[in-house]
Amino acid sequence: MVDDTAIMRVIVKRILVEAQYDVIEASNGADAIKSFFRDQPDIVLMDLNMEGIDGTAAIRGILSINANARIVVCSATSDAHIVLNLLKLGAKGYVTKPFTPEKLLNAISAALAA
Repeated sequence: MVDDTAIMRVIVKRILVEAQYDVIEASNGADAIKSFFRDQPDIVLMDLNMEGIDGTAAIRGILSINANARIVVCSATSDAHIVLNLLKLGAKGYVTKPFTPEKLLNAISAALAA
């Protein structure tokens, strides 16, 4: 799970742990790419707006490591053009913040099934 906001990482981690997922955290795009390379997680939850390497660049970096990586974007950005471009880029899902635990878990399940 990649988000530059600590409270968001806490919230998402709680949801995921309660749903029996193991969680690896990163607070920026550069750490996300390094963590993905090292740990090869089943799924990545990616924020878009972060300092340095943003979510879009991190998605490209992760997909360059593994073109089949499953990435779900979790962002406050709801612009349809941006969402469509991220899906074309290779994201497997998109959840707009704020989200319910159910919406997040449904997006994860769909991405894992893809």
